[in-house]
Amino acid sequence: MLKIFVDASQDEQNRVVIINGHSPEKNNIVDYFLETNSKNQTKGNIYLAKVEDVQPSLQAAFVNYGGGRYGFLPFSDIHPQYYDISDKDKKELISSIYGEPEIEEEGEKLSAFDEQRASLMNDEVDATTSESISKKLSSYKIEDVIKKGQPILVQVQKEERGLKGVRLTTYLSFTGRCCVFMPNSRRSQRYGVSRKISNGEERRRLVSVVKNLEIDTGTTIIMRTSAQEKTDEMLTADYNYLKNLWQGVYKKMMDGVVPSMIYKEDSLILRVARDMITKDVLEVFIYGQKAYDDIKEYYEQIQDKSADEVIINHTDKTPLFLKYKIESQLENLVSPVVPLPSGGEIVIDQAEALVAIDVNSFRARGDKNIEDMALKNNCEAAEEIAKQLRLRDLAGLIVIDFIDMEKDSSNRKVEETFVASLRRDRSKLQVGIINEFGLMILSRQRMRPSIAESVYIDCPHCKATGLVPTVQSASITMLNKIEEKLIKKGKQDLVISVPDNVAIYLLNQKRHEIRRIEESYYSQIVIIGDNALDNINDYKITQMNIKQSHQTLNGDSAPLTGLSTINDVVEAKKTVSSTITRKKKPADKNRDENKVQHKSIFKKLVTKKSATKKQVNLLDKKERNKHNRKVTRNTNSRTSSRKNR
Repeated sequence: MLKIFVDASQDEQNRVVIINGHSPEKNNIVDYFLETNSKNQTKGNIYLAKVEDVQPSLQAAFVNYGGGRYGFLPFSDIHPQYYDISDKDKKELISSIYGEPEIEEEGEKLSAFDEQRASLMNDEVDATTSESISKKLSSYKIEDVIKKGQPILVQVQKEERGLKGVRLTTYLSFTGRCCVFMPNSRRSQRYGVSRKISNGEERRRLVSVVKNLEIDTGTTIIMRTSAQEKTDEMLTADYNYLKNLWQGVYKKMMDGVVPSMIYKEDSLILRVARDMITKDVLEVFIYGQKAYDDIKEYYEQIQDKSADEVIINHTDKTPLFLKYKIESQLENLVSPVVPLPSGGEIVIDQAEALVAIDVNSFRARGDKNIEDMALKNNCEAAEEIAKQLRLRDLAGLIVIDFIDMEKDSSNRKVEETFVASLRRDRSKLQVGIINEFGLMILSRQRMRPSIAESVYIDCPHCKATGLVPTVQSASITMLNKIEEKLIKKGKQDLVISVPDNVAIYLLNQKRHEIRRIEESYYSQIVIIGDNALDNINDYKITQMNIKQSHQTLNGDSAPLTGLSTINDVVEAKKTVSSTITRKKKPADKNRDENKVQHKSIFKKLVTKKSATKKQVNLLDKKERNKHNRKVTRNTNSRTSSRKNR
């Protein structure tokens, strides 16, 4: 039996955890869902959009749907009703696509392993375009039938990720409690039943229910897995609800402006009542009064029965996830290393479109035969990997490196264990077999943003690489960049903005190199330390304007940034004196030369706002007056003491 835990106590995020069994403390999380306010959900939303650009080379269009970045709409996802062709040709094309209604055949009997592999498809019937329809549409090109500025009704298929915008489709779908309603399906079939319903008698009953529904041409109804054991009245009511929902969307579209949102998909809280509370769920614990009221009301509306026996409002002072020790388990979901019960471990390395998973024996001991030890670890890893794929929502191409085994029977057993563990996964999967290199390759559809994408951001220091250059390496790189710019542009005065630690190293350790570059290219170089720069690659090289260059070369002003008062200059002098390694006291004939050198270094080291030479001279004048007054007092005291004698 399953238990659902909903944490909606914070306004910034909602979390849902599904537990298998009576004790949540045993690390038996089945699924985990997270919804945050920082990243608005767009998948499933319907927008009235406008075509902004048509790309013949991509056979796709970029669509302005009202978001920050244009959406990507492939030509294969554009319904023929949007083609800019004559009404007669459009009517003939649509009628030739849909034709007479068909019923999904059950197909031949599969073996147990092939049936498990086939069940890894999505919960609904595959909605890809059939081969016959593809041939009829292949004669058209997007540049001939889709025009720039054309309004179009689209639904978000995939969320925006990284530099990629959302992926859109014109083939809409509305998900209900028991069925999926597709008003403009790309299939000629009008009916379908989920592949995960394996009972033949139940499938025939659902098909008979669908036959009695009044379905328009071009519309497809698919019975979901949750439709099992539901009464005919409940199935019909769910269909009528979705049909009315589509009619409301169509009416709103006719009165809407471009671009605008026409329909918003249910939030995570409402999807708990719609999709997650099934006959296998024993209890639902909800932490948050508003979420409790919403789920209870929605559940009683679609189930037509009281929710008091299933839904429980958590009013304890102790937070829900802490009380049942779920919080500590969720913290491990972002760790790249996952331990196995027998002492092994799996290491997960995720890239943008590729996930590499390595299975290690690590501390696995106890088996006399190395083959048995490898088989045991691989079976445990297969179960854990299937769970981690679901919880972390790892998608794309996934490569698993199992521990090498000599027997083919051992490989087949690991494959069967892995496929059986994937049956809980609702995403589309294509699973291969273990090859001669011990690798298994599979592809998985992305269902939602992963946990890492939802709650973490890229490190500003390392730019998500995990590595930063040393100060010495960064300083040498900057010297090369300065010299490269001077070689290309010729003589010019430059202002270099780099992180503070790099600026200090350049001015202390690379002072002679800077002077050599200045003399070689007849240029003036000013080094500025900027704490706002997190990464050395964010450096800035700008050319000094004529006024700044003239003042700097003539000594009228110094590039003293961050110094707006006399006290700031005093503190800056103290910092310089403590930072710069001084030599022994020079001879009298070299004292003036070293004094000029010290002032030059001081001008380059002190950064951020400008202070004029007049302010510095004013400071020196005050110090001289203070010294003169002190000398005068000492002289007067000695004179008075002589008179007293």
